[in-house]
Order: sequence, then structure tokens, then C-alpha cells
Amino acid sequence: MRFFLIGVLLLAVYYLSDVFLLLVASVVLASAIEPVIRRLGRYKINRVLAVIFIYLIIALFLGMVLVFFMPAVVNDLMAFLSNLPQTFSLSELWLRSSRPACTLARPPSPPAQSHYRTS
Repeated sequence: MRFFLIGVLLLAVYYLSDVFLLLVASVVLASAIEPVIRRLGRYKINRVLAVIFIYLIIALFLGMVLVFFMPAVVNDLMAFLSNLPQTFSLSELWLRSSRPACTLARPPSPPAQSHYRTS
């Protein structure tokens, strides 16, 4: 009976982990902005308006970060994607995917030495 209850508890924690994470994040955020809200309360600003003001400041900051850094991220992503075909050829990817993931055979032997000079 005890094993069954522990299993049910672990299963519930697994399925509710997203809810727990959201709850912890909201408690951390509320705790982080509480001192600012109290300070704004000293200036006779309503608590609800103070919370809205703080959220607007946070949204404005995140928006500015996106506006300033997103062009650089997009440029780097476009450069990466344009160089991707040169980095990996389709045949190389196909050969890699057709090989077994784990082999117990000996490692491949080094390529044979050529009798011709390449330089």
C-alpha cells in the first residue's frame, strides 16, 4: 500500500511539475517586486497601480532588449544557416545516419598510403 501511494505521489509531482514551476516563479517575482511596491506606497501610490507600473517597466525593459539584440541574433542565425550547406553535405549526413549508433567491431583502419606525392 505504501509503495502504491509513493508511486501515485511521484506521478502527481511529475504531471504537476509545470504548475509547481509556475507557482515558484510567481512567488519569486512577487517577492522581488515587493520592496519597490512598498516604497511606491510611501508616496501614496495605490498598490494595484504600483504593480501595473512595475510590470510595464519590466515589459519595456524586455522589449528594449529584444529591439537592440534581435537584429544581431537574426544576422548570426542567417550567417549560420547560409554556411550550413558548406559545413555538412547531404551525403555526409546520410552516411552518418545510416551507420549504426554503436558497433562492437574494431575501429576502422587508417587509409592506405598513396605512392604518389601530392605536393
